[in-house]
Amino acid sequence: MIDKSVIIEKALFARSHRYITNCYSFDVLKSASRIFEYDDSFAVISDDHGIKRLYFFVKQIEDLVSLFNRLDKETYYIEYMTKQPDEYVFERATVIARLKRMVNKDCRSVLEDPILDVYRNDLIGEYAVVEDAHEINKLLWDTFHTEISHLLFDDELAEIIKEKKVIIHKDKQIDALLQIDVLPKKFYINQVINKADKCVIHAMLLSELSKYIQNGGQYIYSWVEENNIASMKFHQKYGMSHDGMWNIVYRLEIK
Repeated sequence: MIDKSVIIEKALFARSHRYITNCYSFDVLKSASRIFEYDDSFAVISDDHGIKRLYFFVKQIEDLVSLFNRLDKETYYIEYMTKQPDEYVFERATVIARLKRMVNKDCRSVLEDPILDVYRNDLIGEYAVVEDAHEINKLLWDTFHTEISHLLFDDELAEIIKEKKVIIHKDKQIDALLQIDVLPKKFYINQVINKADKCVIHAMLLSELSKYIQNGGQYIYSWVEENNIASMKFHQKYGMSHDGMWNIVYRLEIK
């Protein structure tokens, strides 16, 4: 059994000594299943709903080659945030997705936009309840790829639902879904699915944004795949534009 406390301790040391890493939250280390080491550098493998994600902590990027040579024969997924999307640091890996961070640093003007104002309707949409978890999750898993999106099991999604982070619209079945994560100074648009009229998803998002703005919020953001033109246009309607940050997703196959 792997000692998670040892991994956290090593990660804290690496962060304090400014190691190069793609681990942006230690929460992902709670599901760690293996650790591979090379000198003072190391890689942690975390099980994520059927796939293996690789998080590295290296003194210099060249140490990755030696770390990769120590890995088991498996397929791993690596996410790496950068402002240089063509920086190819994983020579044995294949890029499977490039996501742009879309941002609006002051979204208050969104509520004054006459184009969006026609969609305002606080009666459209409702907070999901735990009993909706399985249907919602099936919709998420049928729409997105777990290699790129961080999808959940039903019981995990149920906890998110309890926190009122999932808004849905039903017409016999769920035909629109908005998953968000709201902090006092950040509004994250996590997942968007709309099979209903376009007015539905806009009404749902505008309603939640209105509450956020009324509580003093301004900053909204989302990650959008660069080739998802429809999603890109949707977010642009809310004054969101690429701030220069990319999340590059790699697949590393060790044979």
